[in-house]
Formats: sequence, structure tokens, C-alpha cells
Amino acid sequence: MSFGCLELDGGLMLKRIQTASCVVLFLICISFDRALANPDWQNYLLEEKEISVSFPHLPIRFNSFEACVEKETVHYLAYANDRVYEIRVIQRWPRISHLCRSSKQFDNRLFEERIVSLKSESEKHAIFADLMLERSVDRFVYPTKAVWVVNDLKNKRWIELVVHKRSDISQVDDEFVRSLRIGKKVGGLTVKEWATQISGSKESLTVANEDNAVRLNSNADSPKNVVSTNAKDPLLIIAKPRAVYTEAARKEGVQGTVRLNVHFLPNGTIGEIDVIQGLPFGLTEAAIAAARRMVFLPAREGEKSIAVIDEVEYKFQMY
Repeated sequence: MSFGCLELDGGLMLKRIQTASCVVLFLICISFDRALANPDWQNYLLEEKEISVSFPHLPIRFNSFEACVEKETVHYLAYANDRVYEIRVIQRWPRISHLCRSSKQFDNRLFEERIVSLKSESEKHAIFADLMLERSVDRFVYPTKAVWVVNDLKNKRWIELVVHKRSDISQVDDEFVRSLRIGKKVGGLTVKEWATQISGSKESLTVANEDNAVRLNSNADSPKNVVSTNAKDPLLIIAKPRAVYTEAARKEGVQGTVRLNVHFLPNGTIGEIDVIQGLPFGLTEAAIAAARRMVFLPAREGEKSIAVIDEVEYKFQMY
């Protein structure tokens, strides 16, 4: 998808980006009703070895890394009914940056450090043996999430199931956790391409506009004027996947920040995205693609979810 031409000057290119974005987003809005659906829980085979779990929709997938730590975290997330369901597979990643003076190895000590960290912030902690998984499980409860940690170090990894929520743990949440299967005979849907954007709840779809949207950044440079109000439960961003640094931008030595105004809709999906400040050589497009994959709990006024417009930045820096 092209938003502009590289030979254009900066100002004209940005206008082309915004114009093309509006056309594409208009088409996306038309197809919203087809894309949104009630939860349809299915078991999915993860790309990581011998793991399956149930999700309400096809999840998004992305990786994250921690500087100077010999580990990779693979995230899968899906949204349904004011909840985000997530599974994290934490496994060894031997590619430590040469800039690190020291590093942490992936071993039992790293796992124990994680347990200590979770325990220090948790309101409730419980340990139990899962007979189905044949593994020990730690559960930690927080005001806006619950985390189940499965010790699978015999396979050189551990697994975290997370329910991001604003209410108590429900039966559906427990069923999500109990759906986890580990082993050679696990079954589930094989996925060739994971979701490029979170699917929202069909029943709560509304469009962010001047009447029902909250602008969090009043200084944002945007053509839209949105009425400000105070949300009882503010927008809670769960995951912000990193943007890809394009090879063309690397070759040209382009660095800087892309600034976007992102519409976080009440149904848990990302709506319109306005470009405030862009960068050439595909970096603006990369930032938009990354923003579309953001995962969040919608802001709420009372028991009603509301739209929020917030400024999101993606920094591109060469090391």
C-alpha cells in the first residue's frame, strides 16, 4: 500500500500520505461490520513448538526483546467483551548485542527473578499443580490483569497467560487458561498468517466523532476538534508492537519521530489514524502499520465504553 511518492518534497508528501490514508480508512470503515464478530472461541496451534490455546478471535502475533537479556518473548493477543486475552512464550534468544557490557543468561535464575517481580506487585498469589499440564502454575492477580505462569523450563521456556480486565476473573477467563495444552499431540487450527489488527466486539461498534470521543492530548496538531471530557476508566494500552525500520531508511540514514493521532474505538479496535509528523522512505507507513496492531482496553464513562483520540509516537534511531 502506497501513501505517497519519495520524490515529492516533505510537505507535499505528507499531504499525499494523509489523503491516501483517508481513502483507505474510509474503505476499512465500510468493511467494519464484516470484520467484527461475536467471540468465536477456537483452539489455535502456536508457531512455538507443541503449544495450543483457545482465543475468541484470530490473534495478532509479535516478538519483543529485553536489552542484554538472553530471552525472546512471543506475544499472541485477542480482544473480546472488554477483555484482552494474551499468551506469552518466553524462550531463549542467544543474539545479545555487542554493545552490552554484561548480559543475563536464560536459566532457572531468570525464571525465579520473574516470579519474584510478579509477586512483589501482586495483590494475590497462589501456586497450584495443573494435572492436565503436569506442571506447576503460579497465579498473580492485579487490579487490571491476572497472570498465570506455567513452568516449562524442561523445554527451555516458560509460558504466561494474561487476562487484561477491569472486573473480577470470570468463568470465561478460567476457560481461556484451562484451554492451554502442551505436548506432542496437541490439536488446533494451523494459521498461515496471524491477524494484522485486533478484531473488536460487534455489539459495541461506534465511530469516534465530536460527540463521543475524548481527546487526551489537547495540544495535538489535528484538523479535528473533539470535545474533552473525563473518562472514569481511562484508555489502557496493553501492547504497542514496534515499527519496522525499513532498509531504504537505513541506507539513507533517516532518523527521527513519526507522530500520529490514533482513534481508539469503544469496541477495542483501532480506527482512523491522522499523520501529524511523518518521515520518508517508508517510515510513516511502517508507523501506521504498527499503530494498527496496538492492543488496548477502551476508555469508559460509567459502564459505557467511549472513543478516545491519543497521540502516539514511533522513534526511529540508528545505533
